[in-house]
Amino acid sequence: MPKFFIHSKQISGETIRIDGPDFEHIIKVRRSTKGDTLTLSDENGFDYTAQIQKVYLDYLLASILDKRRSYSELDVKIHIYQALPKGSKMEFVIQKNVELGAVELIPCVMSRCIVKLDGKEKQKQTRWQKISEEAAKQSGRAFIPRIAEPMRFSEAVQALKEHPVGFAAYEGECPLTLKQLLRQYPNPAEVGFLIGPEGGFSQEEIDLLNQNNIPCVTLGARILRTETAAMAVTAAISYEYSK
Repeated sequence: MPKFFIHSKQISGETIRIDGPDFEHIIKVRRSTKGDTLTLSDENGFDYTAQIQKVYLDYLLASILDKRRSYSELDVKIHIYQALPKGSKMEFVIQKNVELGAVELIPCVMSRCIVKLDGKEKQKQTRWQKISEEAAKQSGRAFIPRIAEPMRFSEAVQALKEHPVGFAAYEGECPLTLKQLLRQYPNPAEVGFLIGPEGGFSQEEIDLLNQNNIPCVTLGARILRTETAAMAVTAAISYEYSK
């Protein structure tokens, strides 16, 4: 059954009001009617089973049949700082990492990025957020992961320092593996990691990471594409910290 996302302010007692695009999809696309059941999730991590009671011109009211804590989320919150890739690769990165459990994806501008900021970032961000929503619905997530505004590399370095575990996945020779790093931190609340662009990290960027004590880790003997690397790291984090 398809899942729809609501905000807790749409709930009044045991009734949920649904309007806007979700109302249009439920009534005009899915052809749902009074008596049909819906699966809904709010921003607090609760799943609801609700039954449509009344359908109006531009909204519907559904009564709550069941409320329960969602078990679709990971125990660790994963934040991905992804260097902007070319073409539609960013859409692929967002879709797959939302499916894998990331809670936030932050596009980053690095010196070897082919894509540069062009003033259309807000428009792109809106589209990327929609892709996140679609992937969250498809994969049964409890909420819609956030796609942040693009940030500069120096800003990403400072942001990584705020996470209990923060690191960069480096394509060059590196003595520290991802497994070794993660096992130094049992059950952290959050993990943030940086993925470089198609051209890799510049020496200046590596130097800045080192100056700020952000560790670099290797993902193995093979060099992964930028759109593959984030998925590999997200999956590894999920596996390492799953109960």
